[in-house]
Amino acid sequence: MTPLVFFRGSIMQITDAHEQDFPACLPLLEQLWPGLSRRIAQEEHGLERYQAIFSRLTTGPNHSVILAREGAHVVALMDLTYREALYYGGDTTIIEDLVVDEAHQGQGIGTRLVERAEELARARGCRGIELASDLHRDRAHRFWETLGYKREAYQFGKKLPTAATRPAGRA
Repeated sequence: MTPLVFFRGSIMQITDAHEQDFPACLPLLEQLWPGLSRRIAQEEHGLERYQAIFSRLTTGPNHSVILAREGAHVVALMDLTYREALYYGGDTTIIEDLVVDEAHQGQGIGTRLVERAEELARARGCRGIELASDLHRDRAHRFWETLGYKREAYQFGKKLPTAATRPAGRA
């Protein structure tokens, strides 16, 4: 059964995403990562590649993509990864991404999605839930802290060159 949640006079549905939801999710992903649409358009087979990733996230056993819908309109997206972690001594849930449409922020939709993530994590027997948040997202950091999440670590990342980005003549 699809949970129905009331937000300021509107009925929101919190649902699992399906492969065919990808086009409706692109505007949200663009809000999260400005320039994504341009990057996809510039890459050979970019749209197909991102669609395939979304498909695996919506169908794989170690992932969930959850949407908030207002009617047919997708207004929020969250994707989760489940994995074993020595730190927790068992399974953990990672909130990979959470984005609420700018016009719908401040209405409790993000909070409801995080509550859903915690419900799913408990149902899977996860012992912890974690996420990373870009350093410049001060408002997001306050959001997470109001939900009881603590700053525990720095996350480091490094982009690796792919065949498409490697300089000519380099293997």
